Amino acid sequence: MRYVVFGVAFLLFVFAAVSYYIKKRSPGPPAPVDLIETTIRFSTKLLDVGEKKLNTSVQGNFIVYNTGRSNLFIEGVLPDCHCTVANYSNAAIAPGDSGVITLKYDSTRRGPFQSSAEVATNSKPSPTLIIFRDMWNEGLETDLLRL
Repeated sequence: MRYVVFGVAFLLFVFAAVSYYIKKRSPGPPAPVDLIETTIRFSTKLLDVGEKKLNTSVQGNFIVYNTGRSNLFIEGVLPDCHCTVANYSNAAIAPGDSGVITLKYDSTRRGPFQSSAEVATNSKPSPTLIIFRDMWNEGLETDLLRL
């Protein structure tokens, strides 16, 4: 009797193990079209907005093009510091269409600045680094003369 119980338990174990490996190897249902990776192109990844003045806000727009065959989703834009704010749409960007990512910087310190942001999308490669910078010229000549 003990051998029969052991044999049945062994057969159930083998059946469960084979079922598990068959399920694990099967590809499963296809991903929805909106979740398939697409390709992306930026108008520029380095945006120099020129000269800025103290205590003014500087804004730069990055145009994002969907060059793939499925919808592009901007999943998040993460600036590298608290001085830069990102604005973008969560709506899908259709193939062949474009969207805009806006980075805004409020200048409270003297001198040039550079800030970057990581853009996470459903594209390859992701994330993409975009850089936003400007030059500060107000009073720069007098600062250089003091050196």
